[in-house]
Amino acid sequence: MDMTLKFDKFSIIELLKCWPELLKPSREFSPHELQTVLHQVCSVTAPLPGSIIFISDITDDPLKFMQQDSPKVIVLPLNTSLDLIDSLDKREILILLSPNPKLAMALVIEKYFLAARVNNHFKFSESNIHTSAIIHKTAKLGQNIKIGPNVVVGANTLIKDFCKIASNVVIEEDVVIGEHCQIHPNVTIGWGSILGQHCWVQSNSCVGSDGFGYATNQIGQHFAIPHIGRVRLGDHVHIGAGTQLDRGTFGETVIGDYTKIDNLVHIAHNCKIGKSCLITGGFMVAGSTEIGNFFVCGGRTTVNGHIKVTDHVQVAGLSVVQKSVSAPGKYGGYPLMSLSQHLKVTATLAKLFEFRKDLNRVMKQLKLDKE
Repeated sequence: MDMTLKFDKFSIIELLKCWPELLKPSREFSPHELQTVLHQVCSVTAPLPGSIIFISDITDDPLKFMQQDSPKVIVLPLNTSLDLIDSLDKREILILLSPNPKLAMALVIEKYFLAARVNNHFKFSESNIHTSAIIHKTAKLGQNIKIGPNVVVGANTLIKDFCKIASNVVIEEDVVIGEHCQIHPNVTIGWGSILGQHCWVQSNSCVGSDGFGYATNQIGQHFAIPHIGRVRLGDHVHIGAGTQLDRGTFGETVIGDYTKIDNLVHIAHNCKIGKSCLITGGFMVAGSTEIGNFFVCGGRTTVNGHIKVTDHVQVAGLSVVQKSVSAPGKYGGYPLMSLSQHLKVTATLAKLFEFRKDLNRVMKQLKLDKE
């Protein structure tokens, strides 16, 4: 099936009106050109007729990577050379310039393509609430919400307006879900959890599971410490698939506004993650750690428990944050060090065997190898 049939069509003039500061024509377009209709966003290597592509970094003529059809519109950075723009213009490709093509792409996809994807996830039946859903009589449901097959909604739960709850989701008691949230299939929202507005929780994730806490007696037997706190998500928080957020032991595990969390992430009890953070796949943080605003990490980063990480910290993938970080900056490695130092250490390790051989030769030459 042609997926483009599911997407909204849009014109160049619509783009220019929606984002006048983000998208500007490379020259004065004719009225006919302004009415050019687009129906798909494509990659530079596989464009379709009538499509728009976005390129953030120009290192070469983008058309050399295109195997067959050319796009109708290309969005390029502001610093693109005039020669390249003229070359593309001669091939009847319209050029829009942007200070941030990647952001422009995100906004265009959200406006014109997200609805089709969301409708595909949350189209259940003629009724907005599937007949197989089990909803407690004390639960309160807002306006214009969708609830899919086999959903369970617990007592005293509040689901606000325009939310979409997919199949097999379990929402336990006393949960609050803010407006415009999307909960994908097979998600569990643990009791007492609070989700802000416009949150996404992807499939097979759990928000509000018990944390890993045990007390041990004198003969080595372990007894679970029940967690009676909760999880609180700010507004516009995204949770990837297969991700686990443990509830607080007594208080809250908190994720700040606009923070985005990738797939396969574990955030332990009592942690507090700041605003506008980007947390990638495989990230793990132990309990009671506080991470500041604008934190960014590479994949499989690990953060120790009971420490604090200040605002504006970036950590390279596969790194371990074993103690508190008090200065903003870029870091990497284990033990954690400045990113520049980490890169030097990594480059050195690749030559360590050669260094050892050289050292052995020097030791023999100096007759120090037998001492």
